[in-house]
Amino acid sequence: MYAWRPVLLGALIGMLIAQVLVMKWLAEAQVEAGIERQAREAAARAAQARCFEAATHRTKDACRVGLATADGGR
Repeated sequence: MYAWRPVLLGALIGMLIAQVLVMKWLAEAQVEAGIERQAREAAARAAQARCFEAATHRTKDACRVGLATADGGR
């Protein structure tokens, strides 16, 4: 007659375990995305630095315009 309580408790524990696993997966995905973003930003900074090493203002501007169009305006 009171068999619903253990079933409810088991379901709640199962949902808690599932929630912990989903949160772990989300945290790992966020860390990976952050690492990838940092790598992209570092590459963009290096490319900008190479543009500033150019000899004239015209070549610097052309280099930065080329980077902006290649990056899609991000």
